[in-house]
Amino acid sequence: MIVQSLTGPETTTIKGTGNGPVVQFINNEEETTILRGFTITGGSGEHPGIYCRDSSPTIMNNIISKNIGTVDRSCGGGIALYSSSAVIMYNIITENSAEYGAGIYGDNNSTAKITKNRISKNTAKHDFYAQAGAGGGVYCYASSPQVSDNFIMENTAQFGGGVYVFGGRSGEPAEPIIIENEINNNTANFGGGIFVDNEAKPQISHNLISGNQVLAALGDDEMGGGGGIYICKSDPLITDNQIVNNQAELYGGGIYCHGGEANAASPVIKQNKINNNSTQNLGGGLFFDHNPNGSVLVAENEVNYNISGSGGGIYISDSAVSLLNNRFMYNKANSAGGGLFVYKASAAIYNNEITYNTA
Repeated sequence: MIVQSLTGPETTTIKGTGNGPVVQFINNEEETTILRGFTITGGSGEHPGIYCRDSSPTIMNNIISKNIGTVDRSCGGGIALYSSSAVIMYNIITENSAEYGAGIYGDNNSTAKITKNRISKNTAKHDFYAQAGAGGGVYCYASSPQVSDNFIMENTAQFGGGVYVFGGRSGEPAEPIIIENEINNNTANFGGGIFVDNEAKPQISHNLISGNQVLAALGDDEMGGGGGIYICKSDPLITDNQIVNNQAELYGGGIYCHGGEANAASPVIKQNKINNNSTQNLGGGLFFDHNPNGSVLVAENEVNYNISGSGGGIYISDSAVSLLNNRFMYNKANSAGGGLFVYKASAAIYNNEITYNTA
């Protein structure tokens, strides 16, 4: 079945009644069911925009805009996916809001293909104590979609301004492939570009992660970490990205990583360009803390022109980190450790070029 407009989304609108989702796919629709060429707007409630449960339609060439989550724990302002392998492509997903996944929300082992969309100016609502406000652009909970070749820009959340990835509380995997996207100019308190937590294992490769910002909450010295990427108790593979011009108020202008009391973080960070990131406090390029049981590999990266209070290139504390064949150049610390700052940590440092840094 194909449902499409004749004149395109600029002139053909499906408008919600202000009570529930605008469009639903709940009857085991498959990829051959196509929704194309509409403006989808005016939805509200728990899943305000397009709601897919146990269905995998193709959603393409639409404008999905101004759908508003209006109840507690609303999910998927633009699109909500549950047990779905939907194809989502060539859409403009903008100015939607929900507590979780303001642009797109994926749950319950969804394996959607999300490609060639513009996902911008969506807002995940802020409520720190309920840990809401997560995934301004895309939210993956116990799901493994392919997120490729999208523009994910100018979204806002408390956790994960651009993309949020979270492993299931009962051990369900979260292993999305996040590849060849531009993840730019998003804002959060944790993870301006990407936030990864709870034993998630995403592959993050060949992306431009740029201009993202993390702001510290007033009076809270734990917030303000991971301008580009925030990692907590997870094992992402981060390769061949440009992580540049990101800013965190407190920790890890480019990348922030920490473990936990029970679960360690063991990311592989390899062959990236981590340049021109900044923080006022610790770790202009990379920051590692509270991860003694982890096994972090940082290899063959360019870590240049980053700025911080201490650890201009990288700051390592209470963590097990191997630094192999990296280049740390022209980084600056206003206090100590222009290139590297290591404090009470287990750091293996081999065959790196550490030159022209200042403190």
